Amino acid sequence: MVQNFSLDPASCENEPIQFIESIQPFGSLLALDMSGEICQAAINDEFGWTAADLIGKNIENVLQDSKRVFDAIKDRSEPTSPMLIRESKSRRWITCIAHKKDDRVIVELETLPSEQIDIASLKFMSDRRESLESYLSYIAENIRGVTGYDRVMIYKFGLDWHGEVVAESLNSAGYSFYGHHFPASDIPAIARNLFTQMWVRMIPDVDSANIPLVSDRSEKLDLSRSVLRAPSPIHLQYLRNMGVAASMTMSLICDGKLWGLVACHHFSPKYLIAEQRAVCALLAKVVSSRITTLSVAATINATDDLAAVSTQLCKQFVNGDFVECVRDNKYALLRFLRCDGFSFVAEDGSIVTEGHAMSTDELGVLVKNLNDTKMEVLATDSLEKSFPVLASLNMIAAGILAIKVLNNWFIWNRQELVRSLLWAGDPNKPIYTNNRCESLSPRTSFESWKENVRGTSAAWEHFEVTAADRFRRNIAETVEHRRVPVRADAHEYLRLIRSAIDSQAADLQNQFKNLNLEGIEVE
Repeated sequence: MVQNFSLDPASCENEPIQFIESIQPFGSLLALDMSGEICQAAINDEFGWTAADLIGKNIENVLQDSKRVFDAIKDRSEPTSPMLIRESKSRRWITCIAHKKDDRVIVELETLPSEQIDIASLKFMSDRRESLESYLSYIAENIRGVTGYDRVMIYKFGLDWHGEVVAESLNSAGYSFYGHHFPASDIPAIARNLFTQMWVRMIPDVDSANIPLVSDRSEKLDLSRSVLRAPSPIHLQYLRNMGVAASMTMSLICDGKLWGLVACHHFSPKYLIAEQRAVCALLAKVVSSRITTLSVAATINATDDLAAVSTQLCKQFVNGDFVECVRDNKYALLRFLRCDGFSFVAEDGSIVTEGHAMSTDELGVLVKNLNDTKMEVLATDSLEKSFPVLASLNMIAAGILAIKVLNNWFIWNRQELVRSLLWAGDPNKPIYTNNRCESLSPRTSFESWKENVRGTSAAWEHFEVTAADRFRRNIAETVEHRRVPVRADAHEYLRLIRSAIDSQAADLQNQFKNLNLEGIEVE
């Protein structure tokens, strides 16, 4: 029986999933000290040893040519590519993946696969579509084709870490989540952090029995980068509630931050061999790089336009009176950003407006609140959340972008945008616990739930906030020194971004060429 105990959702955030003391049964795990002695182990039925047999032994007694393991992890933080290595007892070949964590070497072993990968099917990785939306849809379709999962979703994180399914490929039997939103609590911060440390995470069977970790040490083993790390019981139940029997998740990391995930679901147990997962990890890097490229390209075009307007406005401020220059260029300032209204409030109280701007009294209250923040740049798509006293301005200024230049305020406002969000289940439903053991239980319904969102404007893009801040600094410099700032630095910055992306793409191509695909058939 499931009952509501009104638990703190922070319980999920604080679940120490990296220190879970068990592994999934599709492999075996050995934790070594730096001398090669096995101090922790979890062994599946296929390995031919027991954990108790191995504790205290040296890795040389278990794996032939074990020196390769230590050589492979030297000077690297990520897990190694799959290596073929012989097991000493049976002399059979097995797949080995190793990584170093603190003062432990973690060695993960899987039986040698008989399956093969069709390299020709990976040619879609070089696609050069210019639209991010069409590219993500294309990628979802092709990942499903290559991996064979029943559902593949591209899941993008919002600023508040809630997720939206922005692309999906699905077999005829599944339920579509395309366009649905998921609350941030579905993927807690601790889980998001682990996704930044591993490109691929697989759960072959949500109902399989985990294997406990046997140890001769008191300290817990950090399995953050472990391939075999057992999933959180809460997450397993979450997948069951969705009707999912197996999953694989690929991280999409752009500029060092978690942009989103490729979530692959299967409605029956499904296992991908280590070499297939290595290809998926490379694919995650390629897709992440392409997302960055397409996002930067859009930013470059918009930034070039804003830079041209900024330069022209700076020229107008060289010799003229500051307030008069604003008044003469108020229409250009309105067009500087996508907005409904522009307002300028000078230090002496002079006001210039254009478009659907706020009234003099409303601007007075707003500027007082802005001055109290001590900030020079403020962007919000919900003015009432930032300043509850200004909630009455929602219709005309639900969101603002404001910059302070020498005690003068430039303010762009956007009107309220009433939106309908389609959620996968009611995001406001309470946390549940199991009545017997009072353990957390995830929500049980993912039926479409529609929410009308009011009190917000269209969000300010990062490049818009950046452009406004540069404009602030340029105007301040112009007014103070009466000279036009050199704009070549902005274009040089963008040139360096392009160069870095090209370099990253070349590096990923080399990684693909050097990927150990021994035993994989090329058709």
